Amino acid sequence: MSLKAQVVYPLLQENLHLLDDNFARILRDWATAKLAEVEAEQAQAIAAVIGNFSNLIKQFPLGSQANNLEIAIWTNTKFGERYPRYNPVAAISIASSCFSPKTDKK
Repeated sequence: MSLKAQVVYPLLQENLHLLDDNFARILRDWATAKLAEVEAEQAQAIAAVIGNFSNLIKQFPLGSQANNLEIAIWTNTKFGERYPRYNPVAAISIASSCFSPKTDKK
């Protein structure tokens, strides 16, 4: 198992219940909002991590393979071809953001 998988797979395993058909939508919405609010260099780095996350979730052996593949296809189509490399620490941060409970601040 690659170092990347050793870092990301435990987080995914702890959150299998969230890797459903809504995850790709949640990730898309989060990424769209986040990329719009950061500078171009940071946006490229975030997009690179998301794009490479595609390769990890495509090979993730747990959960629904159909859902994992759907997430992988979306992330690869949206980001993977545009941005080349991957940072495991950033992947944890991004995945944690997607898995974190949302709070309403009113």
